[in-house]
Amino acid sequence: MHLIDLQTGAVSDLNVSLGQPGGGLPLGGANEYSMAWSPDGRWLFVAAAGGKLIAVDPRTGQAESLGVSLPAVDQAAIRP
Repeated sequence: MHLIDLQTGAVSDLNVSLGQPGGGLPLGGANEYSMAWSPDGRWLFVAAAGGKLIAVDPRTGQAESLGVSLPAVDQAAIRP
């Protein structure tokens, strides 16, 4: 997975394995993945391979586990 800074054009390889295409909410096609930005833009939450929910810090490009046990995740959404 790559993160592109639209202001600078810089590309960061996030080293995150995504889940299966089409999992989660229909975002426009069968090859879409489920991701959601936190309301403050601090985190990108990704439904990753193996049913894991990963939090990505866009400033550093580091992917982090949430540190809690969750059932398998196949979609991500944020409520305001």
